Amino acid sequence: MVALNFDASAVQESTGGYGLIEPGEYRAEIVADEVKESKSTAGNHYLELQVKIDGKGSIWDRLNLWNSNPSAVEIANGTLKQIANAIGQSRIADSAEMLLKPLMVRVDIEAGTAGYKDKNIIVEYSGIGSGARPQQVAQAAQAPVPVPPSAPFPTAASAPTANAPWRS
Repeated sequence: MVALNFDASAVQESTGGYGLIEPGEYRAEIVADEVKESKSTAGNHYLELQVKIDGKGSIWDRLNLWNSNPSAVEIANGTLKQIANAIGQSRIADSAEMLLKPLMVRVDIEAGTAGYKDKNIIVEYSGIGSGARPQQVAQAAQAPVPVPPSAPFPTAASAPTANAPWRS
């Protein structure tokens, strides 16, 4: 046990942490991740991300990557693709690769239901800057390498094109 010597009468009432974050775009980073089992459907799991918004607080985002509903998985994969593009990675082998990488998030407010309060949600992840992904910037800085007309897919060494894999 720990001796606290706490006097509640000497402390002001807590407001319960951060209030809602105003809708808008903010610089952020993913600071923690955890796989959790869905409480509503046994066997379904999701990746919960703690996204820290600079100077505002945190929002938790849930990616239903392992779900019996194909639509939920498709939405989660789309969000994961946004994150990958935002941090300049075309592949993510482990969720730890997303941690502590700066990115932009678009925040909105979702109305509370069934007695729950309104909450913040992340509706979009994007890269920091003018919209150019870090990978695109690095490739644009390299001299273009000619690609034979028969090549079905641009290589990483070729100049960026409209058919680049991160735009699909």
